[in-house]
Amino acid sequence: PPDLDSGISGVVLAGPTCPVQTPDNPECDDQPYAANIVVKTSDGRFTVTSFTAGDDGRFRVPLYPGTYLLDPLPGASGFPHSSSQTVVVQSGAFTVLTISYDTGIR
Repeated sequence: PPDLDSGISGVVLAGPTCPVQTPDNPECDDQPYAANIVVKTSDGRFTVTSFTAGDDGRFRVPLYPGTYLLDPLPGASGFPHSSSQTVVVQSGAFTVLTISYDTGIR
């Protein structure tokens, strides 16, 4: 339900964005990514919900308190891709996180 006072929020980023990164080139920083993420029960057996991050990579998803498994879906070609991660949602709070995708650029 959208009126819950708990859940997850944050940003999805994809990188690297340049074949050779240099620390002082902001054009090569990780970029926001409008990823599709599936939220599952902590054991991964059941889907609770799914969401797509905005074009700016940001998301805010109301969830009941508990432990969840986030399953980021890969891009159409298999890239970018990300790993699943476990997140704990506390009552009365939004857990803030960054979901990182690997673009495969080397």
